[in-house]
Amino acid sequence: MKKIVTLIICAGAALILTPAFGQETTEFGAVYDDMTADQKRLIADWVERFNEVTGQDVEAGPFYDRFVRLSTKTTFDAVTHALTNTPLTDASGASLGTAIGLLERLEDVRGKVKGASGDRQFRIYVVLKEGAVDILNESAEFKRGADNTVFHKGYPMNYRAQGGVPSIQISIALDERRADVDVDYRSSSFPQALFNGHLSAANSDVRAGNNVVRHNGRWEGFTDWWHGLFGLRLASDYEDIVIDDSLQFPDAPRAGKQTIEKMTRDFLDAWLVDGNIIEAMGYVSERAYACLELTQEGPADRGMAPFQLVMAMKEVKDALGAVDDLERRTLGVRLTDPTLKVVRQPHHAQFVLYSVPDDVAQSFECANRQTLSGRAVSRFHRQYGNYFAAVLYVDGGASKGETLALLWAKEGDYWKIVSFESEPEKDVTELSEAPLVTLSRIDEDESFSAAVGDFLSKWLVDRDAASAFSYLSTECYSCYNTLRAEGLTAATSDEQAGRLIREQMALVSDAVGAPASLEDVVEGVEPSHPMIRVMTHDDESAYTLTSVPNVIRQLANCSYRASGGSIPDTMPADYGDVAATLFRFRTVSGETPVYRLVWARIGGEWKITAYDIEDP
Repeated sequence: MKKIVTLIICAGAALILTPAFGQETTEFGAVYDDMTADQKRLIADWVERFNEVTGQDVEAGPFYDRFVRLSTKTTFDAVTHALTNTPLTDASGASLGTAIGLLERLEDVRGKVKGASGDRQFRIYVVLKEGAVDILNESAEFKRGADNTVFHKGYPMNYRAQGGVPSIQISIALDERRADVDVDYRSSSFPQALFNGHLSAANSDVRAGNNVVRHNGRWEGFTDWWHGLFGLRLASDYEDIVIDDSLQFPDAPRAGKQTIEKMTRDFLDAWLVDGNIIEAMGYVSERAYACLELTQEGPADRGMAPFQLVMAMKEVKDALGAVDDLERRTLGVRLTDPTLKVVRQPHHAQFVLYSVPDDVAQSFECANRQTLSGRAVSRFHRQYGNYFAAVLYVDGGASKGETLALLWAKEGDYWKIVSFESEPEKDVTELSEAPLVTLSRIDEDESFSAAVGDFLSKWLVDRDAASAFSYLSTECYSCYNTLRAEGLTAATSDEQAGRLIREQMALVSDAVGAPASLEDVVEGVEPSHPMIRVMTHDDESAYTLTSVPNVIRQLANCSYRASGGSIPDTMPADYGDVAATLFRFRTVSGETPVYRLVWARIGGEWKITAYDIEDP
């Protein structure tokens, strides 16, 4: 194959490749030629789409073998191996094919992504075939569980393979086509899982701990080929290597931890002056890819969004030609919206920087204009400092110039571009009125708020598990068997289950020590589900209060779930008698799962009727 210069992005990393494919190279890992027909189909289709977007001519085999990172390979290999070896049957035992047959195409593979949450690593993103959800509903091997409310944002429909861990989790978007698929190797048992801050590595990374043994215990024939790389065992299960790492995206923007004005200036310099699109892309959040979907007709190919953006940026730079100084090519643009606050900075002539209130920013963000996620923000108590916008006119050089608005937000330690728009309205007040489907925010139910506060204080601050246990209804006792740790004997009566739950709650009380307040132990989380109504209350930093449809009492009941009860696609919008509490434990070890408590009015008092754990 001829030498080519290729732009690729793989598992959050981008490369400019100048390979000589004819030369001898050392290869490692699950090579393309050894893949199954279905695995090859997914990779070959992805590479073909990549070629169409970039105008390149890359072959699937050399691309996969040489330029894909280790953790990307192991993730793709493990997830697709599990899907391939999961036959689907209906209630009569008739075959419905295999789980991998549900996949139409591959959008992305996420291996290890530095700084990302657990539900954004070690998984594949796919487009399901038409009717795949119907097959999952009909199959005996998968069951729809409680919807994802915090993790897997944008993919609330939760299908999990039956039979215990390890298990395949297929989280599906409301369009019933796009999905996030991973393998969970650890069980979400109570109370151990509450303090597991290493789920980002252990839960879905096949390389972690004894996950390979767990994998083969359910799906035979998977080998830990990465342990034999170059004849040596890896020093760490989490090393992430690649044969050719030429000019990959840096983990951090090249300016490092800088102020917003310095980050903006360096992004523009990298793009328009230096012509280094790869360095410039280090400033772009994946949230910004949604802006490309708003400008396309027909279904968007999300797997190609990074490449489309790179090609668009390259086209602008090519039209500009050689640029010695940014001052010659950009001009700051003033907007008249009174909600925007101009930020004084030394590059005002090249771009005008604004501090943007949260509500206006959320409306402007492209992802929020097409998803059922996000939290509605009050316009009467506007908060500044979380978002900034840079607005500038870019000289088109040989072609027509245009005005560009870049919305920045903090992701981890760095400012990143999370949304953009060409030719924005000169008065962007209308942006805050854009159609934004978000969670409703309502006033607290004072009796519910008081019950939750008292329960958590007794349990976690006063270390009085017995008093806290009085808030549990007998409906809740069946959750012991549902969430018991591996190796523990099932309870045979409600009385025994209640006693065991109380003992587990006491273990948690002892583990947290003697905190001065709830905020020292737990923190609230932001849910992401269209049926949830978030309550405003004074202790939001410690826990989240929500109003949920009354039918959730039945659907979340552990006995109902254990008996195979189904989760409907739609729920009656009746509220008022059922609510939920969401929080996670603070640990020094990292991200922990979310603990969900379902409450109901029973005899005029709020009681806990079910609990479960949502992990990444």
